[in-house]
Amino acid sequence: MTRNLLIGTAMLFALAAPAAAANYTFNVIYSGGGMASLAAGSDDPTTTGLVAGDTFTYRLTAAGAGEWTTLQAGSIFPFFALTIGNSGTRTLDFNLNLNNNGSSVFNHSEMGAGNSFAHLGTNTVSFGAGMVWDEYELSGTLLTSTTATTNPSGLLPWPGQGPEQYQPTFIAFNANAVPEPASWALMILGFGAVGMGMRAGRARVRFA
Repeated sequence: MTRNLLIGTAMLFALAAPAAAANYTFNVIYSGGGMASLAAGSDDPTTTGLVAGDTFTYRLTAAGAGEWTTLQAGSIFPFFALTIGNSGTRTLDFNLNLNNNGSSVFNHSEMGAGNSFAHLGTNTVSFGAGMVWDEYELSGTLLTSTTATTNPSGLLPWPGQGPEQYQPTFIAFNANAVPEPASWALMILGFGAVGMGMRAGRARVRFA
């Protein structure tokens, strides 16, 4: 009898204990024009239900030589991160990082940020003019939610739209960006090496 009571009590505690927090990584490749795809090995936000305590990292990376740029300075809503299918209020800690060629060009963090309606991510953030980046990276921890689960409804920050389509007067996307000076220098050195190799190949040895 005592043994059964102990087992029953243990089961009740197990059921009452909160589920362990999960960590998700969403890696999305953006090709412009609202076209996006999941990178290999990425978690799928469209099939993920986030609950309080869960952490996530959302990366939106431009394909190929693509890049975003700010057309003017202003306070804008840069990134919903995850569009939610159910309305509610949510709070989260987050860090937004914009990277260009692997280096950070912008960083903004908030603790206990309140999100309402149907999104999980940033609120209004101040951007400078002429910023250039090829990757958004937003890391967050969902602290509270008025809904049982927070279910993302698409890969992009806004359904079927890239960030520049949502903020067309502030953000532009160039799918075929011109290489930066450092990239040009490497290309010129490469062409020079090829030329020297071809010239050496044509050289002839003469005997006296």
